[in-house]
Amino acid sequence: MNHAEILVFTPTYNESNNIRSLIEQIFELGLPVDVLVVDDNSPDGTGDIVSGMMPSHPNLKLLKRARKEGIGSAHLSALRHAKSEAYSVFISLDADFSHKPQDIPRLLELKDTHDVVVGSRFQRESSLREWNLFRRFLTHLGHFLTKALLQLPYDASGGFRLYRLDRIPITLIDRIESRDYEFFFESLALLHMTGIKIGELPVDLPARTYGHSKMRPNHMVRGLLRLFRLAWKLAMTRHRSRGNSKTKEDPDPEIMREMWDKYWDGRKQEVEKSTYDIIASFYRNYLIRPTLNHFIRRTFSPHAELVHAGCGGGEVDADVVRYAKVTAVDISPNAVAKYLASHGAQAECLVMDIFHLSRLGRRFDGLYNLGVMEHFEQDQIRQILAEFNRTLKPGGRLLLFWPPVYGLSVIALKIIHFVLNQILRRNVQLHPPEPSKVRSRSQIQKLLGESDFDLESFSFGVRDAFTYAVIVATKRP
Repeated sequence: MNHAEILVFTPTYNESNNIRSLIEQIFELGLPVDVLVVDDNSPDGTGDIVSGMMPSHPNLKLLKRARKEGIGSAHLSALRHAKSEAYSVFISLDADFSHKPQDIPRLLELKDTHDVVVGSRFQRESSLREWNLFRRFLTHLGHFLTKALLQLPYDASGGFRLYRLDRIPITLIDRIESRDYEFFFESLALLHMTGIKIGELPVDLPARTYGHSKMRPNHMVRGLLRLFRLAWKLAMTRHRSRGNSKTKEDPDPEIMREMWDKYWDGRKQEVEKSTYDIIASFYRNYLIRPTLNHFIRRTFSPHAELVHAGCGGGEVDADVVRYAKVTAVDISPNAVAKYLASHGAQAECLVMDIFHLSRLGRRFDGLYNLGVMEHFEQDQIRQILAEFNRTLKPGGRLLLFWPPVYGLSVIALKIIHFVLNQILRRNVQLHPPEPSKVRSRSQIQKLLGESDFDLESFSFGVRDAFTYAVIVATKRP
């Protein structure tokens, strides 16, 4: 790699009075970092000053935009640039010395234990001591609203942050809609909601030393409206997640994420669930894993680029990640965390739902999953198969382990649920609902054909104790 692993970013608009000093102070820290300035064509020549410094600072970079596009837009541009250049750590700070460059090493001390670290103005009384009363009031009001409306326990409106980009998928960044100051609380709400591990670092903010605030009343009004809209959206998501789980409506992605996070949460205490997990782990390791290995080797060449779409905790992938190049995705951050702990050095792991795999930005030789398709309704399965088609190269293959209605594990689980819930009145759900189990080979052949796949083989047998119908299909040219 021709650049540092850490990128320090600052957005600028008319910061000519202090940009030179800021850059010098960052480099004087002696850290192995690159510095990126995103300038919105500042009339005062800020971009020209940065350009003039670049020959003497090889690690200094400038992204000069044609017009003023907003501070949130600048952060998004910088984050996408950092992801595209494979920086593992991204640090942002303001250019007006509201944030001290000398706090960057303290921020880096937390990079191994957190995915995101935010500089907090509310963890010690001295943080805002030098600010005037009105500015302190607005800051505390904003903190109160983000805590009350978004249920964010962090300082959600500050720009001094560290992101572990090697742990945050680009699809999460792409979901951020705000382009101005509301970027800060929207981005943190999204990261918090998807299970990203967030920490805080207490910081002291001095009175404004250089320049003046660029926030205008219209920015405040727009930010407040955006805050209420986002709060309403989150509240409705939480309400639906507490509603009737038997509804046939398309599941909200956040509800699905919550459901699967609960399933993959290792802290469960119920005796029934713990017993089920032990049996399921035995099943995965001693029946499903050998069967998966057999079909992976029969279906894909060594070192093929594969997507495990709905990877779960990854117990069955121990051998596959050594045989092929695996990109593992799952909607549950808990599941992805388990996969990372087991196979993070051998596979790329991302939090993502399987309806948007084409956002990975490249095509693959093959795609496989186990026990995923049956959790969706027929229309959703058609959407998923169409997305699988978009994700694969011409001639790419699907390998789907899909339980049939006549599978022994399906029958056993029904019996267990009947005993627990109808006889013992325990009201236990050991596994998320499965509305679309396989009924016949012709049913699967029809579904695949509608999405331009040809069915190659359909297997059901003793190898995995009659658990799955194993389906192999090829994308039509």
